[in-house]
Amino acid sequence: MTDRILILDDSVNRHRLFRAIYGARAAVHTHTVERFREQLDMFADERTSPDLEGFGVVFLDHDLTPQHYSGDVHDEECGCAAVRLLVAHYRGEPTRPRVVLHTRNGSAALKMQRELEAAGFPVSCLPFE
Repeated sequence: MTDRILILDDSVNRHRLFRAIYGARAAVHTHTVERFREQLDMFADERTSPDLEGFGVVFLDHDLTPQHYSGDVHDEECGCAAVRLLVAHYRGEPTRPRVVLHTRNGSAALKMQRELEAAGFPVSCLPFE
């Protein structure tokens, strides 16, 4: 499995934490679902190279905009949208990355976990501040 990591989180501080933990490993940092999609698309374009194995781990947050904290949720701007992108992106692929759900939003994490596991992804939930 590859060391390449894809991270989706809106918190600059959590991205700093990921950089501190993973250091020189090949981590791709995204703050929005759109940027996450761009990285998946870029990888799909590069996938024809035999040297690229894809992502070994994907870290996903759910609440990516201030509206999530006030209850005005837009489904295409949250971690659930990223889950749908991952499922579509890896459909038909022989291996799937481990997905770590690090959201504090328990009900959303459960929904994301169920969808990912149904599509064959290994999933861990690790909520943190």
